[in-house]
Amino acid sequence: MDCVVVDPLAGQTFQTHFEPAYSGDALKPDEEFGEFPLDVRKVIARRAALELEPGAVLNVGFGIPDGVMKVAREQGIADTLVPTIEHGQFGGIPAEGLDFGATYNAEAILETGPMFNFYQGRGVDQAYLGFLQIDRQGNVNVSKLADSIIGTGGFIDISQKARKVVFCGTLAVRAQTELANGTVRFVRHGTPKLVEAVNQVTFSGRYAREHGQEVSYVTEAAVFRLTAEGVRLEEVAPGIDLERDLFPQLGFRPVIAEPLRTMAKELFSDELLPRTLFRFYA
Repeated sequence: MDCVVVDPLAGQTFQTHFEPAYSGDALKPDEEFGEFPLDVRKVIARRAALELEPGAVLNVGFGIPDGVMKVAREQGIADTLVPTIEHGQFGGIPAEGLDFGATYNAEAILETGPMFNFYQGRGVDQAYLGFLQIDRQGNVNVSKLADSIIGTGGFIDISQKARKVVFCGTLAVRAQTELANGTVRFVRHGTPKLVEAVNQVTFSGRYAREHGQEVSYVTEAAVFRLTAEGVRLEEVAPGIDLERDLFPQLGFRPVIAEPLRTMAKELFSDELLPRTLFRFYA
């Protein structure tokens, strides 16, 4: 290193100059966390959170997946989990949006190198990650959007070594939906994110099957799982008709589970979820 440049205006994150709860200089009280309003993103985070297991070490990705810990806090089970993000934090509540990469009330903060050693050593029980595309073989693309190569970041290190992976995202691009009376309704269809073949394989369904990973794909309208047959449709949201709402927004027809279950209607209403829906209380 030849020199160090000090910028007095440099902030902790893209949009926050200094938040003491990010650095361990203070604890943010629970009552100061904002409400998590009901919308499509929360519905997806709620359904994904039903996959949580007591004592699990998690990795929580950017976007919709970071809502999983917000749901856990809202439901009173956050203290029984150990969330992590690749920037080095253990515990606490990951920040969202342009503050992602920081964590409120972290119990420990490591350097990135040791954190990835932890991931590569199978330290993560469950990873909650986003997606750009999914195909019928269970492959996931997060690294190439049309002709733009976004890159993989830490995605491969995290996703290949986690014992269980839950991909979270909307069913389609730019779809318009409405939530009402415990159901979801598509006002306008979007461009499919579940496609015949992904633009780039960032997560391999074949590799996951060979190594015994449990993989699911959660959207606001349906839940899919990776099986030996490929991607299987296992649940649909209340109010969803397969021919009218679902299949026109898929690039392939998945295997359909028998029986095909309906997602819990409580996911689509403002009240706290019943404890009986969670694996914690099974």
